[in-house]
Amino acid sequence: MLTVSDTDIARALDKESLYSIVPTELHANLNFRRQIIELGSSSEEAARDIWCACSRDPLWYFSCFAWSFNPKLPDGMKSLPFIPYEFQVKALHEIWETPDDDIVIEKSTRAWHYLACALRR
Repeated sequence: MLTVSDTDIARALDKESLYSIVPTELHANLNFRRQIIELGSSSEEAARDIWCACSRDPLWYFSCFAWSFNPKLPDGMKSLPFIPYEFQVKALHEIWETPDDDIVIEKSTRAWHYLACALRR
């Protein structure tokens, strides 16, 4: 079982991508999110580290705190943690790395990329 600590987050702040330490498997991700919330509630320093992680790496924020809603799924499963697929990770990096340029985004029936554009740096 993965256990996250304030030290893990502080060390990860030195990495290029904090997202790399977030589990992408559903149950592991949910457990990680729970641990992050508990850690952030444990001290002001931990909460500050988590806030810094969110501001430094939007994928960290999405993967730890964002949720998706799919009305086509059965009741009890309509809301799921937003765990980006590789194509979404690539698209998000492209969106955020070109803040002043126009970019082309392929049409999608899902609107996750609109949020990403709104969060451009």
